[in-house]
Amino acid sequence: MYTVMKDSLFEPKKIPNHRNKSIWFLAFYFLVLSSVMSIGSIIYLVRYADNSVITSESTGCVIANSSVECSGTSHNASTLYTIYDNSLYFLSETESVDSIVGIEKVAYIFQGSDILIYANSKIIIQTNISSVINQYGNFDEMIQGFQTTFLVSLIFFNILVNFITLLLFSLISMITFLDIKKFIPFKKLYIMVAFSMTPIAILMTFSGLVQIGQFIFILLLLIGYRSLFVLRKELAIEVYQNIMRSPVSKGPDSEELLDIKENEESEDQKEETDKD
Repeated sequence: MYTVMKDSLFEPKKIPNHRNKSIWFLAFYFLVLSSVMSIGSIIYLVRYADNSVITSESTGCVIANSSVECSGTSHNASTLYTIYDNSLYFLSETESVDSIVGIEKVAYIFQGSDILIYANSKIIIQTNISSVINQYGNFDEMIQGFQTTFLVSLIFFNILVNFITLLLFSLISMITFLDIKKFIPFKKLYIMVAFSMTPIAILMTFSGLVQIGQFIFILLLLIGYRSLFVLRKELAIEVYQNIMRSPVSKGPDSEELLDIKENEESEDQKEETDKD
């Protein structure tokens, strides 16, 4: 994996040497890149210090009979609490969503043994969480557990978004290879294009850690696409050379045209010694 990343960043001419990597290897490679791209968001979430102080005393809520029961002078249905910029409310069994004055457009609501997700002026999800509530000894512990679960979920969601972003970027970049696609199997071509996305992933990681101007970002983005441009040039040259060596058209299924640089030493054999 180190060799793939190194070649994608510094020696894009060698990207074709990795064309025989499996889809599973590519998926794991994208997962690693997605995690790296999420470093900025992870640091932001872990260091986030603006969560509301949510305790039994501040909310008037306690755990009883496998549910969250809210009452007393400290309880107010309209009190807004936030966890990682997400709105949170607590309702007693006798209150309704209409009891919340100035409710946010999207909010999580604890009521009894249920958690409700409110969006677009209506309840879109209502789930019983009594089994989860029973795992905690008191209300404060439950809120800490909910907050930790929320943090982990946000991190995984961010990684998933970055993973999908890499997939879409590489698929869109395939457009520039349409003229040579008939000479190279789609799987091998896509794997090579996907590997050439490495500089873009590193750039997006950098932009998530450091605030940079729009002009500088665009300039770095163009530099990041260098690997893709070099790959495009290398494949075009290899396909042309194969065609020149085979004056009779062999069609898109020809092994000679499909396996470019087949007679050269495979980089994959070198990587076996590196345990990639």
